[in-house]
Amino acid sequence: MVDRKFLSDLIYNACTSKKVTLLFGARQVGKSTLLKQFLNEQEKKKKTYKLINADNYYDRAYFNNTDKITLINELSQYDYLAIDEAQKLEEMDLFIKNFADYVKTESRLILTGSSSIEIKNQIKESNAGRKREIEIYPPAIFEIYKDEKTAKTNLEDRLIFGSYPEISLSDKPLHRDEKIDLLRSIVNDYLFKDIFTLDGLKNASKIEHLAMLVAYRAGQILNLNDLANELQLNRATIEKYLELMEKSFLVFKLDSFSKEAATSLKKQNPSNAIKKQKKYYFYDNGIRNALINDFSGLAFRSDIGALWENFIIAEKRKLNKYIHGNSLKTYFWRVKANLGDQEIDLIEELGDGKLNHLYAYELKYSKEETKIKIPSQWEKDFPLANFNVINRSNFYEFLENV
Repeated sequence: MVDRKFLSDLIYNACTSKKVTLLFGARQVGKSTLLKQFLNEQEKKKKTYKLINADNYYDRAYFNNTDKITLINELSQYDYLAIDEAQKLEEMDLFIKNFADYVKTESRLILTGSSSIEIKNQIKESNAGRKREIEIYPPAIFEIYKDEKTAKTNLEDRLIFGSYPEISLSDKPLHRDEKIDLLRSIVNDYLFKDIFTLDGLKNASKIEHLAMLVAYRAGQILNLNDLANELQLNRATIEKYLELMEKSFLVFKLDSFSKEAATSLKKQNPSNAIKKQKKYYFYDNGIRNALINDFSGLAFRSDIGALWENFIIAEKRKLNKYIHGNSLKTYFWRVKANLGDQEIDLIEELGDGKLNHLYAYELKYSKEETKIKIPSQWEKDFPLANFNVINRSNFYEFLENV
């Protein structure tokens, strides 16, 4: 198994700045493995740790049945106290508060959780200033491949089978059928597990059907009214289900780059950007393909454009989140212009609100599509913005952690 050293360093830096660090992300993305790797690294540096696994009955009983002050007194003797799947334990919010406020040693608390909804329900906003949060995603391209040649050689595999650790970080090469079985297992056994147990959801088949429809429409502007009609649900329910899918790290959304966003860049008369539209992407191409049950090679695909767009935007999101946190905002851009609608796949806005920079990217799988003309309305509205085409010739440089 590849050592995700970059994330170990991220956890260490978080622990130096806050008493409590929270790691959360989808099931099976490697949170527990990452936590154990980090603890083993610290042990080599002569640090002590205690790991509580909330999936384990005895660990769970020990935590839930012991007075929290007694627990803190017992556990704060360790340099690191780690709790895996912390959302399954009782009174976690109070435990965090007491640990952060009353432990005077250098002891640090690290928690993992699979559902941001469930664990955030456990950990109230009153603890916001006491903790640092790190979202853990399926391994990023810069974690899997350390050179451009290897990344390009394995590109089709990542577009079709994604990068969940069991697939992309396996110590031995996996057969195609093994990868398919693993992805189907993740979808069947884990993918909707948190969603179904939250908020008393009763229409399991409906949210599964919605996920499949979103997978088919990845990278397209979603019409929620059409989805509601197709699933015979009201629009509010569709919005609720999409939010649950986001909070369970199945999908994420891009908003359109609107007039309001343009105004924040001191543009006085931006074009008529189409507002309130959203596109949804999957954190992992393999999961998206599993939902539509299509693992065909690229030579047989009619959706290469969607695969490429989902892959690049998901990979860039991982990199941006790890490097920039929430200081970098991402959008897509689409306007109604005199010569027809114009669109750009990915817009990045980076800055402090006083001096913001815009970066525009058109995503094209074909190596030949490198000299795409900048949309005239974009060039008119934002003449100083950078514009680049990202294809399979230059994607590694675009996604590399430098």
